[in-house]
Amino acid sequence: MKRSTIIELCITFGLIAIATSVWVYFASSQRAQMIPKAGTTFDSFVEDMPPPKRLARVDDGSGQKIIWVGETALLSLPSGPSCYVFDGTGSLIRYNISTGDGEPTTNDLVVAYKSEQISIDAAKTLLIPSTQGR
Repeated sequence: MKRSTIIELCITFGLIAIATSVWVYFASSQRAQMIPKAGTTFDSFVEDMPPPKRLARVDDGSGQKIIWVGETALLSLPSGPSCYVFDGTGSLIRYNISTGDGEPTTNDLVVAYKSEQISIDAAKTLLIPSTQGR
């Protein structure tokens, strides 16, 4: 093999390695931003996250819940959008940053799209006032 061919192959593989590293870094960074902080409440979540793609109120027999369908992590090849479930007091009870592969929040996502969409302000009025930090 000619020396110039070996150099071209090394450059090509080096560029592929750099591009892959950059992609992994940005995918990890984006996913990290989608993970809520410990002790997150609905009010703090509204301040920290981009607006929801869909917000729904659901009563599943065990109480009222608010389901927030969020962004889809574009760089990490997710199966579906993020989904966050809050109980009637505004406490985050479960979430997943990528739905669609059988995670518990996949069912919540389906229910959210079958339910009537509500606004953030409407969701805030549904929460039990004493737990909203007012």
